[in-house]
Amino acid sequence: MPEPPAPVPAPDEPELVACTPDDLDEVQELVAAYHRHEGIAMAPGDRRRTIARLIADPDLGGLWLVRQQGRTLGYVAVCLGYSIEFGGRDAFLDELYLVDSARGRGIGRRVIDRVADLLAAQNVRAVHLEVARDNAAALRLYGRAAFTLRNTFHLMSRRLG
Repeated sequence: MPEPPAPVPAPDEPELVACTPDDLDEVQELVAAYHRHEGIAMAPGDRRRTIARLIADPDLGGLWLVRQQGRTLGYVAVCLGYSIEFGGRDAFLDELYLVDSARGRGIGRRVIDRVADLLAAQNVRAVHLEVARDNAAALRLYGRAAFTLRNTFHLMSRRLG
């Protein structure tokens, strides 16, 4: 996925900066922090390899650092797919992580809206995400960002290989 259009953001507006291979160490530290926060077990080498592949192949999606006034506040990862139900290209907001000091200030909502605009401009028809049932703050954030629960469906996964 190409980098979002680059209008100059207002000084307090978070900006999305497409990750390059030069950002691998920084984003890997953020992903590791997110994984610790969520209790996701992943070997560091597997994490690094997976992140590097997403950065290198825009057909898979995109990975952006969230920055504000030159300071990195977190990252957002989006993976692309295709859905008959939704009429074409869809996306999965795979990971969104903000450092503690950036939470509760509306930054996550602005990042989600910016990602949604970027995806819509690329003819993506729907964006999905997964959230822990007991994460009340995230559920409120995603609800305010127009995500709806699909209670008649459960996300199910099967690891391969």
